[in-house]
Amino acid sequence: MSNKAALLPLILEKVFEKYSASNIDNNLGDLFVELNALLTARVVKAALNLLDHQCIVVYHNIPKTKQVAQVNESSSKIIWLFPHVNYCTCTYFQEQVLGAKDPSTSSYTCEHVLALRLAHMLKSDKVRFEELAFSKLKVLLSNFLPEDNHQSD
Repeated sequence: MSNKAALLPLILEKVFEKYSASNIDNNLGDLFVELNALLTARVVKAALNLLDHQCIVVYHNIPKTKQVAQVNESSSKIIWLFPHVNYCTCTYFQEQVLGAKDPSTSSYTCEHVLALRLAHMLKSDKVRFEELAFSKLKVLLSNFLPEDNHQSD
């Protein structure tokens, strides 16, 4: 792992801390410039597009100890995420983050993870929280299992 790849998560965290502590409305442009430099314009633009056009639902159990987020990428494609975790089931994440062989073309994250993070930070009205009984949440969490491991009821 290169020094740049090792430092990127720390630098990104500092950027989010810097803007979450400030009056974000006056600094959105600066935030997006820094995110573009760290993550590429492709990821940032796609994340903003998701925030503009899609709803994000965060399902949680009653004490909020377990959470899973749903992003509707399109009317026919749902992406599942764990809030506060840099992992996504989407093809881009699997290929460009986890599977990239060349560090110069790899990415740190995808638009879904970034959209969820920005939605929380910006207190977006596109995020909806829904409480679920743990048994129902467990069914949603099964979306992280490979298709052949899903149990049918």
